[in-house]
Amino acid sequence: MANKVQIINKALSLLGMKRITSIDDLNDDGKLLPQCAAANATYDISLESVLSSGLFDFSIKRVALALTIDTLAFTENGKSLVYQKPTDCLRAVDFYPSIARVSVEGDKFISDTANLCVRYVYRNDDTSQYFPAFVEAFAFKLAADMSYALSNGSTKGADLLTAYENIYLPRAKSADNSQGDAIEQDADDILLAKYGVLP
Repeated sequence: MANKVQIINKALSLLGMKRITSIDDLNDDGKLLPQCAAANATYDISLESVLSSGLFDFSIKRVALALTIDTLAFTENGKSLVYQKPTDCLRAVDFYPSIARVSVEGDKFISDTANLCVRYVYRNDDTSQYFPAFVEAFAFKLAADMSYALSNGSTKGADLLTAYENIYLPRAKSADNSQGDAIEQDADDILLAKYGVLP
């Protein structure tokens, strides 16, 4: 499995840049190499962006939410219960029970349902859990995000971003979706879509 430096080096190779041996590599003047500075500034943001763009099995959690003591200035649609959003939550996927009404407000979930649970995308930075198609997609996104700092605003970044969005991210999503059970589609949603009504 790829580690952090290997992913960064893949991104650097896409940019035609020299590889690094460590995220803290220094030049002859004792300053951080430009490649390392760009990677340090960009890696975490790029990772969160890619993780938020899909439902990758290694970055999904399910938790029972904790009620807070917060009170609302007003309520709507019976939503008066305030839950704390998990600190590592990048994006809520769905809630249980499925009939719950939920609004996301800042770092809180507001709901009409007691004992609320959530399935969500979290920031998993354990590269040993990444599968090859995800690593490839992440490297392209990272290269696109680092390109301006490392290539003086060339069009290379735009080309890499296009490749990421149109080829590598869809490929990673497809590879991940081929594992386990197929996602079930609600019959009502299919019927509504047939008549052009999105749920």
